[in-house]
Amino acid sequence: MFKRKRIFSLLLFAAFICLPVVATAEQTKITVLHLNDVYEISPSGSKEKKGGMARLKTLVDSIKKGDPEALFFLSGDFLSPSLMSSVFQGKQMVDLLNHVGLDFASFGNHEFDLKTADLKQGIRDSRFIWVSSNILENGRQYPGTEPFAIKKIREVKVGLFGMLLPETKQLAHVPDNVTFTDIFETATKMVETLKEKNADIIIALTHLDFRDDEKLLEKVPGIDLVLGGHEHTIMSGKVGHSLIVKSGTNARALGKIEISYHKEETPRVSFSFSHIPVDASIEGDRQVSAKVAEYEQKLDEKLNVEIGKTSVELNAMGHTNRTMETGLGSFIADVIAKKVDADIGLQNGGGIRSDKKYGPGTITKKDIFNILPFGSSIVKIKVTGKTLKEALENGVSQHETVAGRFLQVSSGLSFEVSLQNRAGQRVGMVKVQGEPLDPSKKYTVATSNYLYSGGDGFIMLKDAEALIDPLFSSLVADAVIEEIESVKTISPVTEGRIKFVSHGQ
Repeated sequence: MFKRKRIFSLLLFAAFICLPVVATAEQTKITVLHLNDVYEISPSGSKEKKGGMARLKTLVDSIKKGDPEALFFLSGDFLSPSLMSSVFQGKQMVDLLNHVGLDFASFGNHEFDLKTADLKQGIRDSRFIWVSSNILENGRQYPGTEPFAIKKIREVKVGLFGMLLPETKQLAHVPDNVTFTDIFETATKMVETLKEKNADIIIALTHLDFRDDEKLLEKVPGIDLVLGGHEHTIMSGKVGHSLIVKSGTNARALGKIEISYHKEETPRVSFSFSHIPVDASIEGDRQVSAKVAEYEQKLDEKLNVEIGKTSVELNAMGHTNRTMETGLGSFIADVIAKKVDADIGLQNGGGIRSDKKYGPGTITKKDIFNILPFGSSIVKIKVTGKTLKEALENGVSQHETVAGRFLQVSSGLSFEVSLQNRAGQRVGMVKVQGEPLDPSKKYTVATSNYLYSGGDGFIMLKDAEALIDPLFSSLVADAVIEEIESVKTISPVTEGRIKFVSHGQ
């Protein structure tokens, strides 16, 4: 009897001392899937073709089979730009992401490439939820979007909000009635609101520079995870116990983040994450493959028409056109200068897309619209040499970050660049038609309506005298197509228009 009581007492004691261990060990696993900056519905890449909506559907389905409550997020930039989006106004992206099973999306700056009516239609057609916390139209929440959302996963409340970089005003054609609130003040309010609603985990779905994501975590306590966009490379980092993840571009890899929520511990959350290649080892979903093929066929019918040939390779790789002179970039700048009879042509490297190389060989209309998908029109303006120098300085001011503002320039303009100098003091000798740039002289410049409106930081061009208004001029892509059709065979090469120099040279 004594032994029996003693054993019972020991068992009670063991149960008592084990209770805290059981509570401490108690945790909930939550699976998060992530993409950002997705422009293409088919596999893409200059070497191995990765990505594609059909493969993505197969991969997402396999993950959700193991965890039906896995959440799938996209951090902006998917309705534009692409050749297909210029034809279908982003409809194909919404259609296919609906089929893939996206749960939540936020805005990227390129969503505002679309006309307002097309953007709003895309939002209405979405079966996923658009979360946008700092974008207002006429001072109110942007139509069709939610400022925040809460999703309950296995008794854990996951709260999220969306944040878009305010520089979108300089990066896209944003209507005057659309404004952006301060990202830090807005994020603070969102965190407070989500905590008041008893959110256990808080996720920020952002389209910001990586450094701003870090600042967000530094200035706004309470955010557990940042799912970011805007940069096109796979990136990650930590600020304290909080994690930042970016997943590259074009769904070439799917971010998979496992969140462990520890109810009674500090910190409450811990993470493990990986990026799963979306490659040829994944068989594409048949239904989605059929829809992709349908869109491709419609596009080919419209654009797969030969317009001429190139005797040399045309380099439309994004990194190259954003960091150095290219034959293709120079050719485009030459074409727009010739089209409007301007002294100088300026083409931003970020306007040259597709991330591919072409030729030598046949060029189709489809190729050119892939390279120049934005629908930008040519404007002819008159500026002083001083303003032109400021534009060139802006073009190289963010060279280290491979920014789209890097300028490809036309024949007759040449300049030196010293990247060792700080931004704003990097451009050295500038020559126009072999003569040193005269700060007080007026020059005519051909460029895109995007740069003329101050896009990519070219605010110095906004007040320039317009000699040919973009409303009454050709599209950049159309001018390039016309030139190739006229010449029949092109041979663009680099000519040393942009020369990078070191101190002492």
